[in-house]
Amino acid sequence: MRDLRYRALAMIAADEQADATLTGHTLDDQAETVLLHLVRGAGLDGLGGMGEETTLSFPDDLPSNSNNEAIQGGRRLRIIRPLLSVRHEETVAYCGVWNLATIHDPTNDDRAYARNWMRHVIVPALRARNPAIVSALARTSSLARDDTAFLAAAAERAMVGCAYRTDAACVSLLHAAFASEHVAIQRRILRRLFEQVTGHMPRASDIDAARHHATAMRSSAIRVFGGVACALAFGRIVFGARSDVAGWVSRAAADRYPLADGAMIVRTDQTIQLSIDGHSLTHYTLSVAAVRQNGPVPDGNDRTTVLLRLPPEHTPTIRNRMPKDRFWPVSRARGTPLSDYLAARGVPVPVRDRLPLLVVNDTIAWVIGHDVSAEFAATEATATHRCIVTRINTPANERIGANDG
Repeated sequence: MRDLRYRALAMIAADEQADATLTGHTLDDQAETVLLHLVRGAGLDGLGGMGEETTLSFPDDLPSNSNNEAIQGGRRLRIIRPLLSVRHEETVAYCGVWNLATIHDPTNDDRAYARNWMRHVIVPALRARNPAIVSALARTSSLARDDTAFLAAAAERAMVGCAYRTDAACVSLLHAAFASEHVAIQRRILRRLFEQVTGHMPRASDIDAARHHATAMRSSAIRVFGGVACALAFGRIVFGARSDVAGWVSRAAADRYPLADGAMIVRTDQTIQLSIDGHSLTHYTLSVAAVRQNGPVPDGNDRTTVLLRLPPEHTPTIRNRMPKDRFWPVSRARGTPLSDYLAARGVPVPVRDRLPLLVVNDTIAWVIGHDVSAEFAATEATATHRCIVTRINTPANERIGANDG
């Protein structure tokens, strides 16, 4: 009913080309609103009740009987409540003094409606205990609105700190930065993201479930809360429709790990070069050299190094994972299926088949960018070889193996 009433006001305001619509809400209405929101379990925003000025938006399917552009386009209704600090009894007395006719809506006496029940039953009961209950509730709403404004501004700053960004139909945040924020800020950020994705206010239960998942998740599995999908990929939490989130993760994986099934391997001495035929401008070089042959090599954005203890006879190569691969990372007491290891590390599902693996004598020695196998792990004192993996972006006409075989 409330939504229909405001929609009708939006149509009238647009037809009249009005800048704003003034309503007769009083301090008593404010007190009732605060109590209604409290009974419904609303948070701080709900306890703030009605603001002295509010702007509502409506979808484009609002019916119209005019050709006014304000009606034909997006609908926005600016509401001003000039009597919000005035008691209802004062407005009645004012009308009496100036002989202004008043209208009584008989439906306002029907206690089946929540607001009428609050007005005729609950507020009188509270007034019997505290004669100033209306003013007390109005003061509470004023304080809550001030606190809400402060938290809203803090949430805006936090979103900047979380490197908030939009990409196609998805929105994303840095996982670590978001997890470090206070729970009150996390909820506000999620509420805004949910509204951006769905176009409507989310349920509190969906926000809490999404917040718990977003702060505690270690897996890249996509979960859906209130119509919004959520996934962890490359240190970012991604929100959107399920298909959009899955596409976002796949694109990010292709960009970061272009190694794919069927990649061509070209061996020259101790260097292995890989390129993706016809699809990627990227290949990797793997250099495996005795430690004594070179000094320390710093890591960089496109270079990763690791020290290994390799047997005298060894054949290193790079490949993708295979269905029955197992891996024994130095950080664990025993071996585990590679799929379980990657899931525990939070490697997104679409990435797992693209992740380059260094394999020595048919054993996974290094999940590149992650752990080294316990069998080949080494320190500066025990290492026999240094492995350097470099990702190189090259012009299409220079790709190694791009036109071979």
